[in-house]
Amino acid sequence: MVAAKETALRSILEGTKQYQVPLYQRTYSWTLEQVQRLWSDVVDLTNDRMENETQTHFIGSLVLAPSPSLSPAGVQHFLVIDGQQRLTTLTLLLAAIREHRAKHEDPSHRDRINDQFLINKWQEDQPLKVLPTQKDQGAYNSWIRGVKTSGSDGGIGTASRFFQAQLLDYDDPDDPLDVDRLEAAVIDGLPGVTTFDPWPTFCSADTCSALNDGVVVYSDASHLNQAGSQLFVAPLQEALSRIAEAT
Repeated sequence: MVAAKETALRSILEGTKQYQVPLYQRTYSWTLEQVQRLWSDVVDLTNDRMENETQTHFIGSLVLAPSPSLSPAGVQHFLVIDGQQRLTTLTLLLAAIREHRAKHEDPSHRDRINDQFLINKWQEDQPLKVLPTQKDQGAYNSWIRGVKTSGSDGGIGTASRFFQAQLLDYDDPDDPLDVDRLEAAVIDGLPGVTTFDPWPTFCSADTCSALNDGVVVYSDASHLNQAGSQLFVAPLQEALSRIAEAT
């Protein structure tokens, strides 16, 4: 059955996990305007949490499915059906925070943020916790690992450079905890509805054909992009009903 719950970014990224964006999903496409809006939301939330540390800002949905590929022992491997743009952008923001804090505060922040949120340290084959589509992997891998690239890095590079510049402006030398509070807002204050959909794994060829090439559940779940936490149930229930009718 489909399971949905409100989840903070910390719970999504901590532990030995990998979230892979399927090949049929679009490449990273957030514009600078969208990245600026996210940054503004994070700054506003950080300020609000100074008055009320439990304050949160709903970030949207993350729809996951089991990955059909073999995973290394101990790695939880998921396909990202919806929410890959937000998840990619938030990990780029964490990488920028890592670089800023390692350079301006303490080098230990690099290993801490890597190990907690960005890289599966002991998985040599595919260590990144978020694995974008193949076209984006080169640029994403460079920024997440903190390795400069000489090639074109597209929207991923634009977002990363924007975050780095904003952190320099945001960091107040008279406030040693301001970037720490901002990091806490990102990892604990941006909950979203995480939906785990096991149906694609158990969908037969005939059923998938009847369900519009096996993407009906995905299509219905994509409505979560525009829906708040009170609206995500109906589309998923509808999808499940259509599966039952087709079997």
